[in-house]
Amino acid sequence: MAQVFITKWSNPALQINLRRPDYGNQWSVETRVKQVRNMNGKLFTFKADTTIYKISMRFSHLDARKRFELEYFLEQTAGEEVRLFDWNGLQWRGRILTDPIEFTDDTRGRQLSSTADNVFVSVQLEFEGTRLRVA
Repeated sequence: MAQVFITKWSNPALQINLRRPDYGNQWSVETRVKQVRNMNGKLFTFKADTTIYKISMRFSHLDARKRFELEYFLEQTAGEEVRLFDWNGLQWRGRILTDPIEFTDDTRGRQLSSTADNVFVSVQLEFEGTRLRVA
């Protein structure tokens, strides 16, 4: 699978399909730890069962249509759970953290006409969630 496919968790009909992100994406693991003292003062440490991952993905060379499609999708799913199918074939459940979304111009240094059809942009998306175990 050479693309990223994201759907709204509660409404799978709302979806976006993006090509594979650029190389150099970052993954980080966040484990949640809880410390409790019993009545004798002995310290116990517990680790949560679920591991939270943060994935930072950069998509470049998006055309105007894909930019508006992504903006609409992010407006509709702001703060809500989404399902992410990544380029490695893994499935994730979580939220997109990027807010506000910032597009950077990819057309610097090129001689282009002033029409919006040939303007390309890049965007950085951050996703936080858990990996789904799919049988």
